Amino acid sequence: MKYTIPTLLLALTALLGLSSQAQACAIMDASANGSISSACATDNTALSDSVAETNFVNGLGWGAPYSYIGKSQKGGGYDDTGPPVVPSGWSLSSAIPAYSPYMFGFSVTGPASTPIDFVLGVRGTGDDYTAYRFDSASLRIDGSFDNFYVANQGNDFAHIAGFYRDASVPEPSAIALLGIGLLGLVLGSRRLRS
Repeated sequence: MKYTIPTLLLALTALLGLSSQAQACAIMDASANGSISSACATDNTALSDSVAETNFVNGLGWGAPYSYIGKSQKGGGYDDTGPPVVPSGWSLSSAIPAYSPYMFGFSVTGPASTPIDFVLGVRGTGDDYTAYRFDSASLRIDGSFDNFYVANQGNDFAHIAGFYRDASVPEPSAIALLGIGLLGLVLGSRRLRS
């Protein structure tokens, strides 16, 4: 009996108890300031509140923890009620741009003056949640996302949420130590040659 790869994958999915309609995401489904996301992850369980969403984002293994900055309901305004406590000065909004029925727009402003690592969380209309990571984004962030292929339930969303952390920039002392180390290697190799 001959088995094809799709047949084996379906059998493995059934064996592991995974849905045949498991959620998937693509980094190209979201962009911010003209750049596509650097990573994405999905969850097909209903994340019921901002604490569950924050725990999901911080449980993805994307480094230092992110802080919740609020959410924007589709057709509604910015909601910065916690928990967790939302730092002041942030704003997150969503829009349906006229140029494409398949894309949604979002905008983020905040008090940070340095680049931030940003995560856009998209709660679909079903039990789907997708997180898109953007590294070293400059504020003000203007972007878009497509929820059609993720949700498999039509191109729609219930709300978006924002998460941030300071972008990881090397400390000046670490750069100085690296420079001193490289200088030592150069001088040591010259000494060995002579």
